Amino acid sequence: HYGRLIHVGSDFIMNVVIPRMKGNFGERRVAAKLRRLRKRDYIVLNNILIPSGQGSSQIDHIVICSSGVFVIETKHYKGWIHGHQKSENWSQTIFKHHTRFKNPIRQNWTHIFALRKLHPNFQKLKYYPIVVFSGRARLKNVTSELPVLYLWQLIRYIRTENHRNQLSPSQMLWIAEIIKSKNLKKRKDRKIHNRHIKMRIKDQKIMAHLKICPRCQGDLLLKNGRYGNFYGCSNYPKCTYTKKLLVIDSE
Repeated sequence: HYGRLIHVGSDFIMNVVIPRMKGNFGERRVAAKLRRLRKRDYIVLNNILIPSGQGSSQIDHIVICSSGVFVIETKHYKGWIHGHQKSENWSQTIFKHHTRFKNPIRQNWTHIFALRKLHPNFQKLKYYPIVVFSGRARLKNVTSELPVLYLWQLIRYIRTENHRNQLSPSQMLWIAEIIKSKNLKKRKDRKIHNRHIKMRIKDQKIMAHLKICPRCQGDLLLKNGRYGNFYGCSNYPKCTYTKKLLVIDSE
């Protein structure tokens, strides 16, 4: 039952939770696991970068089958993971160290929205968003109606959900070819994508350093909480943004 699941962020860069090297390692582990799916029943695409509005969207893994399209966001984390399906951020706990990262479920939905815009007929497809943790993370205090899985659960979940005959083999192949034709393979495109992400991160860090809320541009005020001092937005409760005191002072 996946009614109460676990979380992980997708943009490692958005909170510098793990370096890109670990992210790539996690994606390779998931790609290797997906190779266990029978090729006559499943088409697997890895590391796809497609246009999205004025930017681009990087999708870790796409699995196309007769039931529809599985869109997989990979997180290679360790420690305890906490989060809610609708939260903006999740948290990673390693002993007494807490780190926040972007909600991976919300991130994965941005990938699905980008896929839907690739072709008019893509609006009609059935999409299955999945967040999978490939590292040694423990999913605790994470609530989600959508699947947040450990790597060992991934193949079984895909096979279980693939029980609808909505797409023929020729339709599956056509979907894969459309996606591959839109894939931005040039190194320049990848650099631009990463640069845009880093620019967004840099802007958020600068605003936090200047005691400006990166969500609503309100003032960040020094407050005292149950676990010590922190900065909270002056527009609370309309804005619930918080930042640890030591994180801001050390940036």
